[in-house]
Amino acid sequence: DRCASVRASGMAVLDLEHDPEAAVEAIALQAARADEEDRAEVICLGCGGMAGLMERVRAATGVPVVDGVAAAVTIAEGLVRMSLSTSKVRT
Repeated sequence: DRCASVRASGMAVLDLEHDPEAAVEAIALQAARADEEDRAEVICLGCGGMAGLMERVRAATGVPVVDGVAAAVTIAEGLVRMSLSTSKVRT
């Protein structure tokens, strides 16, 4: 109920590396459509190959964008800072 939509850029992962400009255009198009048609309030990039495109997609759309790889690393860093690890209670 919190997800406005799931959209695909239509690009293969390797295409993201070979033509980053086309990737940004394709992602920004779907991000803009999600914003306009689905009332999405934030765009979450769902592929590791899209890492590093966050600012360019945000600039193209004006919509907040989350880089999934950067978000995952930030969460992992926070867990380490909190000295948390995998539970050993049942092992």
